[in-house]
Amino acid sequence: MMMREETKERFDVWWKGGQTDRPLVRLIARKKDPPLSEDLSALCATPFDFHLNPEFRVKQVRNSLVTHCYELDAFPYVDLNLGPGSMASYLCCEPGFSFDTIWYNEANVQRLSDLEGVGFERSTHWWYDHLSIIQRAVQLAKGDFPICIPDIQENLDIVYAVKDENGDSAFTAFSIWGRGKTAKLQCDFSALISVEIFDEFVLPALRRQCESLDNTMYHLDGVGAIRHLDSVLSIPALNALQWTPGAGQEDGGAERWFPLYDKVRDAGKSLWIQIYDGDIDEWIRRSKNVIQRYGVRGIYFVYGETDEKSAKKLIHELHF
Repeated sequence: MMMREETKERFDVWWKGGQTDRPLVRLIARKKDPPLSEDLSALCATPFDFHLNPEFRVKQVRNSLVTHCYELDAFPYVDLNLGPGSMASYLCCEPGFSFDTIWYNEANVQRLSDLEGVGFERSTHWWYDHLSIIQRAVQLAKGDFPICIPDIQENLDIVYAVKDENGDSAFTAFSIWGRGKTAKLQCDFSALISVEIFDEFVLPALRRQCESLDNTMYHLDGVGAIRHLDSVLSIPALNALQWTPGAGQEDGGAERWFPLYDKVRDAGKSLWIQIYDGDIDEWIRRSKNVIQRYGVRGIYFVYGETDEKSAKKLIHELHF
């Protein structure tokens, strides 16, 4: 399933904070009676296979096209993440694989000076291994869907090597696509530091990243990071903000987050809003509240997985 041209055009408009007839919408529905999909158990015998076997991950996406409907702007993609902080494995840490997650084992580093000179030419083997795995997935996908940029983590200039022949790119985890260099930026450590320290040590790097990329979205993670929102929104080249409320909090459609969204809109940035709490009627209610307050300009709704009947109801009642 190739990405729809209409979806690409909607992403173009969304990055610029522009107006279309409806929001950008990711909605995936389980088919009621799907045909049998391919048995992939032989390709997923180990935790490593589950995360990084390109044959398994690509066929897994092909199976999803049989069992699910990708509605509106939803598109399939392959992610081959070496965990949420791949950079640690590239530079000095050995990853530990389980079916649930990937951990990074403690590096044999006693002093910061021990890291002097560490880089892609003097590092672990994981940078080269990961790159070759992703390149293999690109071959297997045959242009049918994007292979995403892995979650390398930010605040460093990195090489953007995963893109299609047109120079477009998609980023894992947040279902974003853009023409040219497209990335999610973040600093989860910000929840542990003051605004003053963030502005001194993090903000300059974020500015440089935004200025060197074509499409940028900041991942604001958890209530402890909200105090840095004004600093993040002060970056002129930043296009959008993604808000993750965190464990135990209501999803992004809750009205309690509207003051946060007010600031984002006042700064002229687009919004990425995930809605998954409650049943389909609650998804519809929360979506209507967002649209009533902000309209459809610069809004990207990302919904949880649902069934075909519920998906059709949401599309009908929200006039998508």
